Amino acid sequence: MIYLASQSPQRTRLLSEHGIDHIIVTSRQDEEAVHHPLPAALAAARARAKARSADLDSGRTDWRQGDALLGADTVVPLGNRV
Repeated sequence: MIYLASQSPQRTRLLSEHGIDHIIVTSRQDEEAVHHPLPAALAAARARAKARSADLDSGRTDWRQGDALLGADTVVPLGNRV
């Protein structure tokens, strides 16, 4: 099973449109608390932080081999600003 650490309607729609069953798990990660000077690295770091937080926040103890926890984030750089 794929667990999606994102409440983005667009991400769940993308997975559903491709026939990928998934369960949304929430994360209390403060995205603004994660910093990195490079936009791509910032998006990756925020996605990892959301996934880690969702794992801890979910309280799940029934993870099975083959389960995946998917974190995702989008950043939009403009010049030197994100």
